[in-house]
Amino acid sequence: MTVSRFAVLSALPLSRESFFAAAARTPLPDYMRITLAGSSAEETWARRYSAIADAASALVDSLRDWQVPLVEQATLADLRQATQQADVVVLFAHWQAPLGDGAHTQAQAQAGLELADGTHPPARIEQALAPDFRGTLDLCNCSSAQLAGTIKRRRGDMVSTIFNTELLDPLPAYVIVRQLVGLCLRTGIDYRLARLHAAAELARSL
Repeated sequence: MTVSRFAVLSALPLSRESFFAAAARTPLPDYMRITLAGSSAEETWARRYSAIADAASALVDSLRDWQVPLVEQATLADLRQATQQADVVVLFAHWQAPLGDGAHTQAQAQAGLELADGTHPPARIEQALAPDFRGTLDLCNCSSAQLAGTIKRRRGDMVSTIFNTELLDPLPAYVIVRQLVGLCLRTGIDYRLARLHAAAELARSL
């Protein structure tokens, strides 16, 4: 049985401490701008984000038990390193859509993936992948089809991407990834196959 090497990267706040630190940043990250939606950090935490952080905490604890590398406040350099060392890389991040109302910064004017070191267009994300990466990249961000398409055009079948076309709720995403990584480590099942099974089970339950 061949067990994949996993790495999990996150550019989203995973804890109360990181959430409030992100909410206090100037300028406000686009993810926090949308998450707060005009409310205070305390109100948003109590109403919604504490539950997200609980799911993230369970994932973090499991990854630590499984000795799976986890990088918080992930950057482009972290993505390159992860794709140099792992077969399956899971990336939690925010897709920043361009704002067209004129009331935005230069960074907010472009579409791209918001990481800890800035917002990067799809081409730059693809360039950050290790040149010889031949694994699976699970793009846990909203509307990740555009980024996956860029990677596909440039890498062909060399890289397998898992993506979505809709908005992504991080709470169930943390739960699902925790379950799937645990399943793969126990059984050796391919991560992509486990993802398909999970999607099929979800469809049957709807």
